[in-house]
Amino acid sequence: RVRGGDHQLMPRTQSSRSLSTILYWSKMRVVSFLPSATEIMCAVGGGGLMVGRSHECDFPAAITHLPTLTGQVHAFESSRQMNDAVSASLAAGKGLYTIDSAAVEALRPKLILTQSLCNVCSVDLGIVERAVAGMEEPPQILSLNPNSLRDILDDMLAVGEAAGLSAEAAREVASLERRIQACLDAVKANRNGGPPKKVAFVEWLDPIFVGGHWTPALIEMAGGCHPLNPPTAHASGAEEAAAAGKSFAVPTQQLVDMDPDIIIVCPCGLDMKATMKEASAVFRSDWWLGLRAVQAGEVVLVDGNQMFNRPGPRLVDGLEFLTGLLNNAPELIPSTFPWQKWTAEAVEAQLPSQISNGRPEGEEAGGDILTCYPPLSADIEDVYQVAVESGASTYIDPSTGYSVLTEKHLRGRGHCCGNRCRHCPYGHYNVDTSLWGPRRNRVITPMHLDPMRGPAVSPDGQEVTLLVWTGGLESHLALQTLRVEPLSHRS
Repeated sequence: RVRGGDHQLMPRTQSSRSLSTILYWSKMRVVSFLPSATEIMCAVGGGGLMVGRSHECDFPAAITHLPTLTGQVHAFESSRQMNDAVSASLAAGKGLYTIDSAAVEALRPKLILTQSLCNVCSVDLGIVERAVAGMEEPPQILSLNPNSLRDILDDMLAVGEAAGLSAEAAREVASLERRIQACLDAVKANRNGGPPKKVAFVEWLDPIFVGGHWTPALIEMAGGCHPLNPPTAHASGAEEAAAAGKSFAVPTQQLVDMDPDIIIVCPCGLDMKATMKEASAVFRSDWWLGLRAVQAGEVVLVDGNQMFNRPGPRLVDGLEFLTGLLNNAPELIPSTFPWQKWTAEAVEAQLPSQISNGRPEGEEAGGDILTCYPPLSADIEDVYQVAVESGASTYIDPSTGYSVLTEKHLRGRGHCCGNRCRHCPYGHYNVDTSLWGPRRNRVITPMHLDPMRGPAVSPDGQEVTLLVWTGGLESHLALQTLRVEPLSHRS
């Protein structure tokens, strides 16, 4: 997996960091041409060693200041246009990506991270090797080609070793393994003897491509099945299923004949905005509207640029999402996971929504439901009131059958999750108004509004809390909160 003449993998980093190790680190310079490899580098503590990235490497935000060394030949206009353009280029023997070789050489990288798994999704090994062939000091090239979740964990160890961060990588892998085991335990606890839910994972919309590689195995690990492209086998003596084949196109009739229980739409490389736009045309098709899963409101949209299509540490977030989704356990879904659930009625009627500023949508991360229905009816108010009086965390919306989080449960989070939950007591404080329009909820009682934190908000890690002092009750409550929860202890 390591190429680059006589260069060898770097020695393992000892737990006690000697002066020689620190000096050695100062010479390590890493360029990543693969988004998942960039995420792996940052996860194992090597973000500070990076000196360049690809145009697709956009997470975490702390690396987006690095110079961009690659480009894409075809601009995305629509699913069909991109599919046709890619097919034509490949048929003509033309590449899909470009590399600025001069800029790469000027950065003097010691290690380059890339892949040879798919020459459509990202810059591949061949173009990287050609780009560095003329360099006076060719860097090591580590090509990551995982097919399963286990392979991805092994890749993290390989990256850690190549970057001199073996101990850090081992700790991160152990943490991910604990989260994976928690998902497997949750699935075991939820088994009721019935058949697993049939999942259709749609990786491209026009034409329809179904998920491949690690995705079907993740679905099985979460308690479901993926009949259109099932895993080839199960690893001997292990819980994890082996990889499935590559993603491939299927006729729409094959999806109809499969009759899925739930459909997950996660187009490779498309963020939520682009996914919603592309899906709207498909969702008007008669064959789509006739699907049982669509009519039952079991259609899920996921940000395909960030999730499932990047074989990195956030695939474990994807496993947690699938486990919560398929086992009616919304508390298992990470609060920051980018997804939403559409109902057939909202898609078919395209009704205006007072909650979503006219965009049809459904269940959000955290188990809440935001559909294109009018404001709460008297029946729903009665159901909600019963839930409040009984101290329940959720109640069932009688008009949709979905589970909705109560205000009590949301208060327990301590902050707004940013997903526009129906009963959010924090006034939708962390909702992205540029994406979803004006905030709809209002703060009714005084409270401390804790903003979202992390590299997306504060890339340099320096966070500052401003307290506007008015001398009123709210100011005293805010000060009391800050004293009880010192900033140094906050995540």
